[in-house]
Amino acid sequence: HRSGTPTILFESGEAARLEAATIRFGLRGITAVMRRLRMLPARKARDPAREPGKPPPVVCRKSSWERASAFGLFTPLVPLGRAVGEGDLLGFVADPLCDEEFPILSSREGIVIGRTNEGLVDEGDALFHVAVASDAAEAEEQIAESGEALPSLGDTEDDHPVHHDPFTDV
Repeated sequence: HRSGTPTILFESGEAARLEAATIRFGLRGITAVMRRLRMLPARKARDPAREPGKPPPVVCRKSSWERASAFGLFTPLVPLGRAVGEGDLLGFVADPLCDEEFPILSSREGIVIGRTNEGLVDEGDALFHVAVASDAAEAEEQIAESGEALPSLGDTEDDHPVHHDPFTDV
């Protein structure tokens, strides 16, 4: 931000949809960052025996979106959390009015951290969010090993994803 104020932005889910598991996941991450920055009080130390072999978090400081080069029907080929190399085929856009397909290639090595689920896309739409990791293959492995890395989108535990104040409710 131009004022020098640190800002945390969590983007997840689909437009106009609240996904309880994803919101809880994002809230945990933002709360952890705020505790690390001492904006919130620290939690009691966790018992390492309760979390044996938990991989360290994957930290990516740079990312970019791969965008649709044309209007058409979008078919993704790469799941979230997958390591990709520069030039890898991520998916394609097929023009429904002719027999032409436009490949979506990764412009960099990294980890797929976001992907649209829209079936019909316009030229310029953001399709894949690829984050730069120091070692993409290792980051993919850490993400796969982490039970919290990618929340289950089928989690329909409640219809009210944020039913309490996480900063005041203990």
